[in-house]
Amino acid sequence: MCVEVEEPMTHSALNTSKHSGVVKAWIVTVLLIVAVIVVVAVSQYPGPASNSKQLPVSVTPGSFGSLTFTSLDGASVPMSRYLGKPMLVEIWATWCGPCVKARKELHALAAEAEPYAGLVALSVDRGGAKVVRDHLAKKKEPPTPWVDLMADDPRFRSVIGPHDVRATIPKLIFVDARGRIVDIEYGIPDREWVLNRLKALSSAGARG
Repeated sequence: MCVEVEEPMTHSALNTSKHSGVVKAWIVTVLLIVAVIVVVAVSQYPGPASNSKQLPVSVTPGSFGSLTFTSLDGASVPMSRYLGKPMLVEIWATWCGPCVKARKELHALAAEAEPYAGLVALSVDRGGAKVVRDHLAKKKEPPTPWVDLMADDPRFRSVIGPHDVRATIPKLIFVDARGRIVDIEYGIPDREWVLNRLKALSSAGARG
């Protein structure tokens, strides 16, 4: 009698063990399937948009960003390539004494300013690029992020005219990320003020 009573209990334990094993197997299988689905979904999620790339900005007709100047080696340089980031534009000439002092200050500021703005130096020398090349070779200026160009776009005067209250040099033109002139300053620049102005323009981005 004892054996008969014990057998069912032993068989029941085996059946329970087998049932438990089947349930566990199904649970593991389901978890694996869910894990695979999650991995696939995550791999296809594009993630947040990166701020490292500049958003495309269209050229506004008649703006500074619509102008094209010539480099000292004769290449065309459209200002539209700088859109999406502010520009700091130096207007100078080789015969201008104050321009030499202003240029020295601006070149000293270049490393700090370059993360916030494209740096463009426009010469208004009527003697052409050779005059500027010879002048720079004589001065032996160290290389900086400043890009030297000739202010030879025939539309240049008409574009800066509405903002240019004094026909003097040196002058600094502050251009926003959309290529629009926001301010023109005259004389020897104050480095700290210029840098703070560029930071503010950079923070504004291409809005507005």
